[in-house]
Amino acid sequence: MNDQNKNHNPNSNDKAGKKTGIGLIKSFVLVTVASVVLMVLMLFVIDIFWEGQPGADGDDGAAAAAATLQRLRDRENQELSSYAVSDTVKGVYRIPIEKAMELTVEEAR
Repeated sequence: MNDQNKNHNPNSNDKAGKKTGIGLIKSFVLVTVASVVLMVLMLFVIDIFWEGQPGADGDDGAAAAAATLQRLRDRENQELSSYAVSDTVKGVYRIPIEKAMELTVEEAR
């Protein structure tokens, strides 16, 4: 080792020591600010996605979920049991599922 490295005191007030201390403070401030920004961002995202979740307002949401499920099943049953035009240009039409099954069986014979 040379004499310059042996006698270096990290607590000394030389120019290199000051730069290291300032760099350390800047790094600490940067990490602190980044952490605060990250926490605020996480809280914002949680708040956005937490709304509307069952139990978010003290209600278990079971009644709302049951009503939504019933509306979905009613709409599906309506679509499965009715005729409709999907795309006249392409010639796509919807027929009731029972009729579609009958036609499929007839074609298979």
